[in-house]
Amino acid sequence: METIHIVTAANNKYAEPLAVMLYSLLKNKTSDMPVKIYIIDSRLTFQNKRKITKAIQPYKSEVKFLKIDSSRYSQLKTSGHLTKETYYRFSIPDILDKTIQKALYLDCDMVVKGDVTDLWNHDLGNNIVGAVENPGLTHRFKDLSIPETSKYFNAGVLLINLKKWREKNMTKHLLHYIKKNHSKIKLCSQDPLNALLHNKWLKIDPAWNYQVFRYSDLKIEPSIIHFTTYKKPWEGYKPNFFEEYFKYAEEAGLN
Repeated sequence: METIHIVTAANNKYAEPLAVMLYSLLKNKTSDMPVKIYIIDSRLTFQNKRKITKAIQPYKSEVKFLKIDSSRYSQLKTSGHLTKETYYRFSIPDILDKTIQKALYLDCDMVVKGDVTDLWNHDLGNNIVGAVENPGLTHRFKDLSIPETSKYFNAGVLLINLKKWREKNMTKHLLHYIKKNHSKIKLCSQDPLNALLHNKWLKIDPAWNYQVFRYSDLKIEPSIIHFTTYKKPWEGYKPNFFEEYFKYAEEAGLN
């Protein structure tokens, strides 16, 4: 049976939100497909690793903490809540075994309400990623040389065609683009991904990345709630669906 490969990244500040995200994902998965979790470990303490593994222990999914060479990202631009960890998703095709041809990257500031199997089963075809549109950012198109006919996606949920990514050597191209266009980049890892993949991504239903400050006016039943911007529920803010975070945190024994 095929395995669902989930990849995420966290530092100590995001250890608890990550535990909530993974707990909600595993609790709401109804298929028989096994899930393997890879956490790109940005100096997580032993206590925080234990907190994460304990929260999801009932679901008996395999968890691997992976180290990467973060020096390749240490000089890149960061902004507010967007830390150097935002670039770690670029390393996924390198750190996963070459036999793995697809992976689902998820930010840790999320609650997963739907069965992630349905997202995993999207056929990417020749696209390099599958993602959800991030509306309202057409003003970025000129700086990033994105055609007006294209769309701009949010990089918090990325279904990645690892085979195609490796064939096209995308990590190298992304790093080159960032260095060459440093002054144009506003949204750290997301801008370069859109600049290079604007015609190589599969558009996925917004329910799979319900960005609380961008989709609030739409009548969407979220499959993934994404607490975008710095206004996180665990920081005292109350965006749409904030109570879902605390519900799963309590269930996972994290309160």
